[in-house]
Amino acid sequence: MSEWKKVKLKQLLEEYCERNIEQKYKAVAVGKYGIRKREDIYSKELSKDISKNKVIIKDTLTIGMGSNQIDIGILTRDEKFCVSPAYTTYKIKNCNSKFLEYYLEYINPKISDLFMIISARQGKNVDKDGLMNYKIDIPKLKEQEKIVDILIKNDNIIHKYEKLIEEKNKFIKSIFANMYYNKNYSISKINDIAEKIFAGGDKPKDVSKEKNGEYKYPVFANGYENQGLQCYSKEFKVDQDAVTVSARGTIGNATVRKKKFTPIVRLITIIPNEKINIIYLKYAIEQINLASSGTSQSQLTVPSLKSENIVVPPIRIQKQFAEIVEKVDKQKFLLETQKENYINLKKALMQQLLTGKVKVKI
Repeated sequence: MSEWKKVKLKQLLEEYCERNIEQKYKAVAVGKYGIRKREDIYSKELSKDISKNKVIIKDTLTIGMGSNQIDIGILTRDEKFCVSPAYTTYKIKNCNSKFLEYYLEYINPKISDLFMIISARQGKNVDKDGLMNYKIDIPKLKEQEKIVDILIKNDNIIHKYEKLIEEKNKFIKSIFANMYYNKNYSISKINDIAEKIFAGGDKPKDVSKEKNGEYKYPVFANGYENQGLQCYSKEFKVDQDAVTVSARGTIGNATVRKKKFTPIVRLITIIPNEKINIIYLKYAIEQINLASSGTSQSQLTVPSLKSENIVVPPIRIQKQFAEIVEKVDKQKFLLETQKENYINLKKALMQQLLTGKVKVKI
């Protein structure tokens, strides 16, 4: 650490504000994963007037308030975009912008704890003065560049696995689309292919408690960002395989549980009959969700879901599709495992390289 020096963040940053007056630049969002295209995050239609948005250019830092952390994004590529006027924008000086991006990603939990302001009057805010006076340790520019090279190589491997997983997903979606939009197949109401449809709060006949008053199986609810089902508490149980659908506004992500599970009140559960394969049903429900995204729709109810139309190929075709999905899912699992290994390696590298514990050769 002898060649590293302590600097305040304000020594590396200079606040500026340029508005997107002529609306020449596309809006991006800043969040947990840095700067991303808004359409990759939001399905709802965005405001057409973005003239008050702030312009960001290469080597600029953007800071805002996220749901549970300070949102920090650094534009390191040579392009121009704009962000919400709620963000503060800074030009980076005397520092490698990619190094600063990695460094702030590493210390974000700490600075979020220190400089997030949450109050009844002001709501959520960032203590910008406190943040700008926060001291960090940085090496010389050449060492910053070397550290960046190492971390970028690891990131590239992570992105390679992400791309492979994305290609697997596209492959399955392509097969499903060719099947789902085949005009030779019949169309049925979901009610006609379901043995049972009920909301989590509607206690079905097959619900039972153990002698100690607790239910056998954990409660699951649809997660965010395709995370699938997340465990919460104990409520009702369902003995059959089922598909669950979120009832929030539009049809949510459908998820297959190929074992016993318990839905929470805000989930609608579909138990399929012999006419439909459960894996095929999952993709069909997601197709309904895709078709309804961005539209004005009242909250999903059991009656409204029952009346939805669904394409029903012969069960033999559905099972063939399910077999392909299961094979691809196994391949994806291996890819996800490898990706997670490199994510963990990145965390270890950041802990060593961004603190000076490991010296890099220049």
